[in-house]
Amino acid sequence: MLYLARAVKHLEITVTAPMTNITPAFILLFAFIFLKETPTLAQIGCIMLLIAGAYLLEIRPHKHSTFQPIVEMIRSKYMHYLLGAIIAFALLAVFEKHFVTNLVQPLTYIFFFWIFISMNFVFLHWYRYGLSEVRQEIGKGLKWYVIGGIFSVLASITYLIALSHTPVTLVIPLRRSTTLFTTLIGGRMFKESNNHMKIAACIIMILGVYLIIGT
Repeated sequence: MLYLARAVKHLEITVTAPMTNITPAFILLFAFIFLKETPTLAQIGCIMLLIAGAYLLEIRPHKHSTFQPIVEMIRSKYMHYLLGAIIAFALLAVFEKHFVTNLVQPLTYIFFFWIFISMNFVFLHWYRYGLSEVRQEIGKGLKWYVIGGIFSVLASITYLIALSHTPVTLVIPLRRSTTLFTTLIGGRMFKESNNHMKIAACIIMILGVYLIIGT
């Protein structure tokens, strides 16, 4: 989550949102390794669409080098943060599938997961900024924290219930289809550059996502 927050802060939203669509590629890999869910040739082909979309996201109109998007990804430390977050979320999805299917009920898992996340961030914030800063931040935006927390918990509950009854390689792709709306709205709101190319890249990646569902 910290890596994702840093990436979102420093990269354009029209890059970070579509890039999260490559999560299913890592999920297919980790599901094969840990859950023995074998991907089909069609699903592997769909991964190529996701990679092509990621390539298009890094194309700059004023630069015409074939390898420029690859160089951009290698050089940008914030892109490294984003890829690290994507890999972590893919691993989390695979282990969540195992937990809610074989070990615990979704509601039990949600309870302990959010308790751990909450305590973790409170202690991190306390360690870095001090207790008075924590109290000040809570008092300043308590209403929004509560509203955000309610929606986050509801989203997690419905997601995990779906995950416990459906293959992990199908649930995540459907969840990621919202990135197109984020790209459209965020690109206009923040007046980001090269939006048409990024929207096209996002559509290609979502197409790959839905083809994974169809196979």
